[in-house]
Amino acid sequence: MLRSLYVLAVFLIWIGCQNDTTETIALATNNGEQWASDLTTQEVEFSAREGVEYVTTGSNSTLRLPPNALVTADGKPYSGKATLKVREYLTKEDMILDNVTTTSYGDAIISEGMYHLEVVDKKGNPLKLTPEKPLTLCQKVNNIRLPLQKFTGERDANGYLNWMTDDQLGYLYNNPKKLLTQENDTLIGSKYDCLNGFFTNTAQLGWINVDYFPLLTTNKGKVMVQDISLGTRLYLVLDDYRSVMPFYYKDMHYIERLPLQTRATVIAFREENGQLLYAEKSIVIGENMEIVLPLQPIEPEIFKVKISEL
Repeated sequence: MLRSLYVLAVFLIWIGCQNDTTETIALATNNGEQWASDLTTQEVEFSAREGVEYVTTGSNSTLRLPPNALVTADGKPYSGKATLKVREYLTKEDMILDNVTTTSYGDAIISEGMYHLEVVDKKGNPLKLTPEKPLTLCQKVNNIRLPLQKFTGERDANGYLNWMTDDQLGYLYNNPKKLLTQENDTLIGSKYDCLNGFFTNTAQLGWINVDYFPLLTTNKGKVMVQDISLGTRLYLVLDDYRSVMPFYYKDMHYIERLPLQTRATVIAFREENGQLLYAEKSIVIGENMEIVLPLQPIEPEIFKVKISEL
């Protein structure tokens, strides 16, 4: 309850100062070929009249789009050929390279499954879901005892993802014969099993995340980085969790409301005169930490190895 009230209060403040931004997948790619992600977009063609059920190649999670669930940009029903495009983020390497961060109104969240979903018609025009027929997700998870929630993401004025929850806790199942929807407890049946997974649905395409707030310690940690040029990509990566957080700038690059006494790595990189520069530092998060990250030239191949080891 307190978490819900806090998120609501921060949301209202955020809405008051948020600038309009245009959300496109291009914002999440790269600032140069030297650090482009190698992530493959999964694609499946289907008939909108019949719907589709697709098992992702990364986590073996299941996305199910019911029949006659699509409309055009102007709201007209669409029943022709369509393509579902899925980008599934399972590694911190892909998250960093595509600038896919994990914070909800500044608080760290830990990802159990993250996607960018898009559906287009046969000419490549984007399609939308009808609210009455949402897309369902059975996310395979390692620990069904986690307090997982469904988040949807939008990029802020700085280009970072902000993840918003509608307090939908979804369902964690170990009984594949019984699947209920959040809205009306309607029995789905055994055709769409979600054994030991997190079941949820969404009427919104784009950024979808199955996350939880870290149950680690109080979130009083703060890390500040000195002498970093504006335009540098700067992240704090939790060592033992799938969580990548951006730094913000006000007189100094900083990130706050971090879980104390948690092991993390701070990384920075940018391109300068055609040369890729990089730095990293391992830390244990404290209350008011100030660190220095001297960037050094690095070859793109070595850079990607460094990122993959985080």
